[in-house]
Amino acid sequence: LDALGAAADDREVRPLCVNVNMADPAELERLRGIGPARAAEILRLRNERGRFGTIEELLDVRGIGPVTLERLRPFAVVADTSAGAATGPVMAAGARNSARD
Repeated sequence: LDALGAAADDREVRPLCVNVNMADPAELERLRGIGPARAAEILRLRNERGRFGTIEELLDVRGIGPVTLERLRPFAVVADTSAGAATGPVMAAGARNSARD
């Protein structure tokens, strides 16, 4: 098992970080614990309210509670691309992470 608890032959390649303010449904679904229903809910809330200001605002998404938020925290970022500011982990260009749902 690796550091994330996945067997070496049972891992999926996932991006290190996803900007939840810019991601489409397929990109959101690459986040651990986010499937089609949660991705749709993130987009619905983002379209209704505007961009997320902090990762903690994901708690307003139906289906995301404290446990899911903590699983997302290392892999999700909220960035205002117009200002170049980001809240969340910084990733190197082309960085990848292996994790299993």
